[in-house]
Amino acid sequence: MIGHWFVSLLLPAIIGSIALIMKGERLRRFSYWFMWAAIAVAVFSAMAHVVNVREKARVAVEAQIREIAQEAAGKKPVQESGTPEERVASDLLRDFMRGILADRKQHDMDAEVYAPLLSVAYSVHSFSSKTAMNKTMVAVDSTAKLDKDTYQLLQTRITEFRRRLDSSNISSDFKQTFLEEFNGALANSEILKQQEEVLNTENEWARATDALYTYASQYSSQLNTAGNQVIVKNAQVRQEFHTRLSKCLDLNNKVNAGKAELKNLQVKKMQQYGLTASDLGQ
Repeated sequence: MIGHWFVSLLLPAIIGSIALIMKGERLRRFSYWFMWAAIAVAVFSAMAHVVNVREKARVAVEAQIREIAQEAAGKKPVQESGTPEERVASDLLRDFMRGILADRKQHDMDAEVYAPLLSVAYSVHSFSSKTAMNKTMVAVDSTAKLDKDTYQLLQTRITEFRRRLDSSNISSDFKQTFLEEFNGALANSEILKQQEEVLNTENEWARATDALYTYASQYSSQLNTAGNQVIVKNAQVRQEFHTRLSKCLDLNNKVNAGKAELKNLQVKKMQQYGLTASDLGQ
């Protein structure tokens, strides 16, 4: 299926161009961008099928998709081409891309507020006072809420895209094929599945981190900080504290490992495709 070929080719191209510039804490906070890009590429996949790209040279297809992405990012003026139905589909695609690019930028700006506190989570300073602990919990909880709200916005955009497609003057056959490829591409995306696993681990990490700092705040009278160490006076509290901390660090490592694997899947395909971070307005 051409849709499957496009997903394997374009998903890492678009996502990889973003992932390659993210490191450490930034990679965690921008997790939902991968989901947006996956859905955008599913739209590319559907469009590629309905305009019968089997008959086009691969380099021409790459140039076409790169052009649409650049247009959506405002990197070049829109060039109308193709049949009337193809032009309508292209307009819908550009609007969808513009929307998710705007959402990503807004998410980045909102998440940046919490970056300083997230970058020192689990440090001695983060346990130095109840105020510091509360600030860390607020940063974690706010980031989780931001991701949840952003995911809900994504669902709204998907629904709106389908509604606009359905109400357009495109033929029924065109619409049906487009949506079948779109939905199928999402369901069969290896990278999207990997991203969903990372998100599940990330949610578990956030809950565990919140529980750790809640416990530490509850027993703050038992905690002292000296140099680069957190000293816990009571043996039972100390054991529980380190058990919770160990769980958080383990989940943090799993999140980073999952994102590293996600990045590897993307990088394997990046050099096979010409779309760059600059093409998406980075």
